[in-house]
Amino acid sequence: MDVLVVISDTNKTQRTLAHISDNPGVEVRQVNYDKHGYTALLETDESVPYWLLLHDTCEVTSDFLEGIDSIDVGLNPDFVLLEENVDMGFYSSKFIGNARSSIERLRPDKIRKQLWNVSKAWIPGPKGKVLRAKDVYGGGTERSVLLMDIGIKKYLQGKLDGAKP
Repeated sequence: MDVLVVISDTNKTQRTLAHISDNPGVEVRQVNYDKHGYTALLETDESVPYWLLLHDTCEVTSDFLEGIDSIDVGLNPDFVLLEENVDMGFYSSKFIGNARSSIERLRPDKIRKQLWNVSKAWIPGPKGKVLRAKDVYGGGTERSVLLMDIGIKKYLQGKLDGAKP
């Protein structure tokens, strides 16, 4: 498996799930709990040293592979955030295993602070730049685009618009 897609919305259609899982190296898991972005961490295993947690509102650019190659995990941090105020980033499989019970028992809005509290070492990621807003999904809602230096675009929607990651 190269990519693990975790869907916590049980209202997704089977057609969508089938379309995603038709790709070689992609595994799709549908779960019936929601820890917001942290849901996927509960589905990981120790098959790789680090998992990259991204939201469904992200897109990778052509320089993504070069960008993630530049992330230095030589000192074995528990996690490397892509942006200091988001949950997206590289998480150590060992750290996830140790923090799993905290993630399972806490409300989603309390998990980030708890992970920071129990980590021995974490690294803030590179700063991104915000580009102009655009209607990226064709639904009439404009989202700002956060372009991260490692080749990831994150489409942001304001909380006032009812946004979730």
